[in-house]
Amino acid sequence: MLEKINNRKKKIIIGLFASCIITSLIFAIIELRYPFYFTTDDNADWYACEYVHVIRALASGRFPMYSFTQLCGQRLFANGQSGVLNPVMYVAAFLSKLFFGDYHAVIEILAFLMMIIGSIGAYLLLEKLGACQVAAIVGAIAWNFNTYNIWVGNSWILVILVTGVFPYILYGSLRLCDKPDITNYLWAIIPKALLFYIAHPQFFFYAAVFDCLFIGTYTLLTNETNRLKNLLKIIGRYVLIYIAVVVLILPQLLPQYQMIGMTSQKEALSFERFANESDSPLIGLLWPYIFPEKKYKAIGPFIGYPLLVFGILGTFCLPLLLTKKKKSLLKHKPVLFSMIAAIPGIVISFLSSYSTAFKHLLHWLPLVNRFHFLHRNNLFLTSLTIIFSVMSFTLFWRCLCNIRDKKRIISDNLVRIVGVFVILLEAINMTFLFALEQQWSRGYVYKVEEGYDEDYASGFSEDRYICCGYRLNKAYDYSRKDLAHNLRFNLASYYGIRNVSGYYGVYTNESIGRNLKFFSNIKWFTGDLWEPYDGFIDEMRGQSVKWYIVYPLAHDFFVPLLEENGMKKVYEDEYGIVYYDDNCEPLAFDEQGLKIELEEGNVNYLKLNTDSDFSGGTITLNYSYDENFHCYVDGKETAIIDDNDNWQMKINCSRGTHEIMICYEDNTFTVSCLITGIAVLVSAVVLTVYKCRNNRKLKKEKYGSEK
Repeated sequence: MLEKINNRKKKIIIGLFASCIITSLIFAIIELRYPFYFTTDDNADWYACEYVHVIRALASGRFPMYSFTQLCGQRLFANGQSGVLNPVMYVAAFLSKLFFGDYHAVIEILAFLMMIIGSIGAYLLLEKLGACQVAAIVGAIAWNFNTYNIWVGNSWILVILVTGVFPYILYGSLRLCDKPDITNYLWAIIPKALLFYIAHPQFFFYAAVFDCLFIGTYTLLTNETNRLKNLLKIIGRYVLIYIAVVVLILPQLLPQYQMIGMTSQKEALSFERFANESDSPLIGLLWPYIFPEKKYKAIGPFIGYPLLVFGILGTFCLPLLLTKKKKSLLKHKPVLFSMIAAIPGIVISFLSSYSTAFKHLLHWLPLVNRFHFLHRNNLFLTSLTIIFSVMSFTLFWRCLCNIRDKKRIISDNLVRIVGVFVILLEAINMTFLFALEQQWSRGYVYKVEEGYDEDYASGFSEDRYICCGYRLNKAYDYSRKDLAHNLRFNLASYYGIRNVSGYYGVYTNESIGRNLKFFSNIKWFTGDLWEPYDGFIDEMRGQSVKWYIVYPLAHDFFVPLLEENGMKKVYEDEYGIVYYDDNCEPLAFDEQGLKIELEEGNVNYLKLNTDSDFSGGTITLNYSYDENFHCYVDGKETAIIDDNDNWQMKINCSRGTHEIMICYEDNTFTVSCLITGIAVLVSAVVLTVYKCRNNRKLKKEKYGSEK
């Protein structure tokens, strides 16, 4: 028995090692072929910006609750995607700084670390479900290198983060089903809490749904006696773990809930927006190039032809295995049950893509209808498809081993060679798919410590700018970092650049209220304007915009308008033109319109200093108002006037020299941290006491039996 356990442990170690090595090699080949493969699109101009912003804030001794660098001010921590409480992000940032001298590689290293973590988790999960070693290794490769994870993760790093954590959620739940002890409760709780901190509430909610579906089905199948009673036990354990999870995530949950209440997501989305981006995944399962010009739409769960083919072959082996003796049948039941347990989640994912009636049903649900991009379900469809295919592949492999053991037609060495061959085929298939084809990218990030080389570009670190006509432009593949057209896509906040609207997935009503006309004309929430509208120049000047980046194809729309309004052309190349406007309003000014020096702390506060010439009166700040702002003039709190429907903030101040601070203070976060901290402390004490009592009881029983 002991030898059997040791052999299993050796197999697991070898399988984990092989999975990690293959994952590392494929990742390295992709990066060598296309450097900074994942630092594109949202990853470059949103997530990387926020990650670096967060790191710099913490390095300066401030916990990053609010950012003033983009969107005229925006809650940073509460948006939930800024990585503030993502431990892996900090490891990636540290490694980027260590090996490259700055943080520009944080996205690439984060993607790599999460893929390694995902490989380990996927192998452990598949092995626990009964997969053979070869099938589990192939499954671990497919878990990371499937079309959804790579092509969507190429734009949204959150997808790779969720894919890396999800196997641990299922693995922890399976452990809890086996044995409800303290260790397994922690295995079940921690990955779920971590997923909320590193991703988006939508992914957390979907992960919980698919986890419950899989474990519920698996429990009903594996417990042949008292099925209802065992299911009720599992439900009871789930209630306990999700209570614990909610307590653990309160520091993120409450501020995020409060922020959602300030946005359009406080109510249900329209059905059109809710159901948008739910393309067919079935074709993508068989052929990954359904939308080659728009790879983010290639959302089918393509998991590699070797796994797909051998998974299909495994289903044909079912009759051969299930007609055997009862003992043999019992041996294969766990694998069969794992296959069946994946089916409900697969069916729901397919329905959410194909069935309009089912989409309407989902839209009717109170919590689900707050989230758009319904295709995010396909992340879990991919994971469940891999589980189903790996289990089916395991059945095929067992048939092959049965032939080896009984018929003696094939040798042990041949079986091993076939196993290695299938693993190599899967690795080669995914390497060719992602590394050898033309990779579309929005911008190339170079290793630089500071901003752009051109002299004019230094102004971008101090002033607001707007991009004009980006969506009309197509010449941006792998460009030099100092070209005008690439300014928008090179880690904008990394260099301190402030876009008037910023790149944010969640806009508050305060933000939109500043500039309703502007927000109704921008596209895809990027702050990039396709073409001008009536009053465009006046609004931009009112928003303190000094710089305009015009792309070539938008020349006829913007250039005449900018020049007739007195803008100065400061730079031009084949990719774009940069204009400067010195007639815009200052970020802070007095009643006479005179500029007041403003020290932008970037995180959590703004600082203004008036001199002895200040005549007193109202000071206007060109920033969005937030209900958590507090103003202190020389240390004394003063009221903030929310002016013109969140257009500006105003402060009344007496004449003379003053130090004025606008501080963001979030009591919700402080209170939730206290609640979570107390709950964790009390739980630790209770568990320690319980464990000590249990140990004493075991000792008494042991000594009593010896007497």
